[in-house]
Amino acid sequence: MKKLVHPVELAKASHMRPGDPRITLLTEVSGLKKLERFYNAIEDLHDLDFVEGVFKNLELELDVDAADLDNIPKTGGLIFVSNHPYGAIDGLALVQVLGRVRPDLKVMANFLLQQLEPLRDRFIGVNPFEQLTSLSSFQGMRQAMSHVKEGGALAVFPAGEVSSWRTELKAVADPRWKTPMIKLAQHMATPVVPVWFDGANSMVFQMLGMIHPNLRTLALPKEMLRMRGRSVRMRIGKPIPAADIAAFTSTEQLARFLRAKTYSLGSGLVVKRELFNPLRFPRRPKEIAERMAEDRLVMEVEGLADLKLNSQAEFDLYLSPSSRIPNVLREIGRLREATFRAVGEGTNKSIDLDEFDLYYDHLFLWDREKKCLVGAYRIGDGKRIMARYGKRGFYTYTLFRMDRPMDRVLRRSFELGRSFISVDYQRQRLPLFMLWRGLLIHITANPDQQYLIGPVSISGTYSRFSRALIMEFVRQHHYDQDMAASVRPRNRFKIKPDKSDSEVLVQASMADLKKMDRLIAEVDPQETAMPVLLKKYLLLNARIIGFNRDPRFNDALDGLMVLDLQKLPERTIEDLRKGMAEL
Repeated sequence: MKKLVHPVELAKASHMRPGDPRITLLTEVSGLKKLERFYNAIEDLHDLDFVEGVFKNLELELDVDAADLDNIPKTGGLIFVSNHPYGAIDGLALVQVLGRVRPDLKVMANFLLQQLEPLRDRFIGVNPFEQLTSLSSFQGMRQAMSHVKEGGALAVFPAGEVSSWRTELKAVADPRWKTPMIKLAQHMATPVVPVWFDGANSMVFQMLGMIHPNLRTLALPKEMLRMRGRSVRMRIGKPIPAADIAAFTSTEQLARFLRAKTYSLGSGLVVKRELFNPLRFPRRPKEIAERMAEDRLVMEVEGLADLKLNSQAEFDLYLSPSSRIPNVLREIGRLREATFRAVGEGTNKSIDLDEFDLYYDHLFLWDREKKCLVGAYRIGDGKRIMARYGKRGFYTYTLFRMDRPMDRVLRRSFELGRSFISVDYQRQRLPLFMLWRGLLIHITANPDQQYLIGPVSISGTYSRFSRALIMEFVRQHHYDQDMAASVRPRNRFKIKPDKSDSEVLVQASMADLKKMDRLIAEVDPQETAMPVLLKKYLLLNARIIGFNRDPRFNDALDGLMVLDLQKLPERTIEDLRKGMAEL
């Protein structure tokens, strides 16, 4: 029977002398002997057929989206960087998936894959038991550089070793990526495509690694056999242009960036939901209430002529206290719930109304031709609320504890919330524009009020990593540290200890909202951009002063927004005023 690994290699790996009788035992324990029998059964196959034979015999499936394959450039020098959770399966998967798109693919591989004769032309060897400065590894690096320079595709595992238990992260992950592999990407001036594999080796494998790293490597054959009958999820990211790679002057920073890019691909596969409190939030959504009778709504709206702020096209804009619109308010609550549920938010009740709606004013848009409600804003007058209820009278106070320095801000604020445009009107620009125009009219009529405040939601449909990215982006570029010192969330959104991934990706975005949109679309299959309303507030120079997870609103993440009206962009004000002048 042909041997996959020569006893001399095993002796070297286990720090034993050649001929040591324990090597035979090691061959049995490691699963290598069983793997050799498996190998000999398919060794007559070659290249991609051999890899397919491996997966077929292991009854192992590769799960990769066809759309991800379109991310791979078909020609030209190219480097794939991948995490390394398995040690052998992931190397073979790169050949199987990427090799069909790029027949010129070569993979820098570990000692086990190097022994596979049918794949000899696919792998460039780097010995994990040697330093990268050793002769064999140096030759491997030189071969890799030559291949890419000639326009070939190269896949590397920059970790240089298999993912293992990281105590600081409380998770299995790659160690810090090695700089020689990253220098290779820098030097070659080619696009880099991140590849991510889901999963990890067994706990036994991780425990062996805690005893000695070489024991973990020797267990790779058994781990490969353990994968029988499983499915491996794989994602391929968009190419990172060579110019973006060249912009990094620090190899260490580039290593962090590429690692973060790779791991972020796995963040959106499973959106983990937080546990809901059944006493405060219904697990099963109730059926949304039926629409109010049209004639009752029309009659009520017709009685609001004295509260009309504006009209344009088929739309009328009103600002009314709740006492004047009992039927319209119920319709607002119904449409709120329907609209918010459509984006993964909402209360899960049949209608979204609460006690704050009773003493807040309601800015709403009415389609007089179709006789239906289009959208609305809830507005709380801070001066009036503070005088009557104190800060406990603000909806925002149910999300954030606020110290005394915030009293001055609250008293001079309009609190905004529960804003929506009905699903049927979201593709039109005019409805949102008119609601914002209504806000300007109201602000202009109350010059004593200096701030707009309120929660801006990031829905629970965003993955935890996407939400962490948005939080980090806001904290780096749109955060008011002084005000934030007086605010504490009632339900803190917990981020994994390893914040470096989100930090380095946000830094690379260079405070550009469009770049952040593209990043969210890349890492989160369910979302294509940052939340629209959050972006609009940030473009108006709003600041965020805290984040809170809201279990009563389908686990949405709320950013507490504060907009100083004295810092509104002049262009925005002029655009809104121009629109009003044209009526």
